[in-house]
Amino acid sequence: MVFGAAFCVVAWIVTSERSPLADYFLYHTAIPNIWGALHVLPYMIGLLIRPELLPDEVVLYALVWLQWTLVGYGVSRVVYRG
Repeated sequence: MVFGAAFCVVAWIVTSERSPLADYFLYHTAIPNIWGALHVLPYMIGLLIRPELLPDEVVLYALVWLQWTLVGYGVSRVVYRG
């Protein structure tokens, strides 16, 4: 869960217009492009879901959290087989 939360914070830093590094990433696009490529699945699912009552960012951050929580769980299962 912490793995997913850490990636949500990084997602906010890399993609948000209100991020403290937004001006930097406006001109240095390699990291946001890589970040976007890693999150194709959450964005596609977010486009399918898009509830009218919640802002799109909330749904996307929840999906990014879910993706990285599952990845972290899988990595922990491989590393700690005991």
